Amino acid sequence: MKKLFATTALLALAAASGPAFADSSATTNITISGTVDEVCSIPSAPIVHMGATSSAPGVDSFTVTMADLAYPTSALLKNRTVQLEYENVICNYAANVGIGSANGGLRYVGSVSEVGTDDNFATNINYRGLAIFGGAEPSFVTEGAKISDNIPTTGAALGSLIVQIDSMDADGKRLLNGTYSDVITVAVGANV
Repeated sequence: MKKLFATTALLALAAASGPAFADSSATTNITISGTVDEVCSIPSAPIVHMGATSSAPGVDSFTVTMADLAYPTSALLKNRTVQLEYENVICNYAANVGIGSANGGLRYVGSVSEVGTDDNFATNINYRGLAIFGGAEPSFVTEGAKISDNIPTTGAALGSLIVQIDSMDADGKRLLNGTYSDVITVAVGANV
């Protein structure tokens, strides 16, 4: 009987400790996940195109001067298109492209008394602004008041953002000596 009990105990111990051989394979799952934030970026250095001339990539130029826009001997406005090309603009989601004019055109900064009563000189220069990126082409024509336009892209986009200023009009008048000013804001992602 002792021998039967010992054999039974030995068999029970072997059964409790599991199989004597390991499994031939094992599987486990590892979950990898994360969230990518919305990203829109416009590099700070555009290529500037004015007529037949262009600046080299990387020229940090945001200012278009009146010397670029008016004839020096007649003070008449040139028929000129200015294009700024920002390469490698990215927006990783369907976002808005917007363009706006803070002053509603180029406005003479000097005193109105400098103009006097001579109606042959312009204190306002209206123009058309256009931005092109990701299938969106918002635009405006200035008329003396702050103006903007925002249009959604067709989806995430990577490429060139073109900002174009053209069709400048001073109603055939000559420009005054002094400063004309406006600020054009271009945005990818947020509304202007």
